[in-house]
Amino acid sequence: MGDGHLGKCKSCAKKDVSKNFRNNKRYYQEYDRAREKTEKRKAQKAKYLADHNAKYPEKYKARNATSNAIRDGRLIKGPCVECGSMFTQAHHEDYSKPLDVIWYCKQCHPITGR
Repeated sequence: MGDGHLGKCKSCAKKDVSKNFRNNKRYYQEYDRAREKTEKRKAQKAKYLADHNAKYPEKYKARNATSNAIRDGRLIKGPCVECGSMFTQAHHEDYSKPLDVIWYCKQCHPITGR
C-alpha cells in the first residue's frame, strides 16, 4: 500500500505465508541447503559450536562420551520412554555420569521439561 501498511491483518498475513511455504516447500528446502553450504554460514556455525562447547564443557564431554559409546557399541539406543519411538536422543540427568542416559524422541524430549 502507498502508506506503507500491508492492507491485511496479521493472522491473514500469517496464513498467506504458511500457504506460500507449503506450496513452495521444495524450493525453500533447496534454498536453505544451499545457504548452509556458504563459507559465511559454515564459519558462523563453527564459531557458535566452539563458543557453546567452551561455555558448557561438562555437556560437551558427556555428549562426546555418549556418542563414542554408541559408536563403539558400549551403549545401545533404546526406545523413547514416553512414546516408544525408536528415533531417540540421549538425555542426561547428570552430566558427570555420561553413560547414564534416558532415551527420548525429539517430540517427547522438550515436552517433559528435562
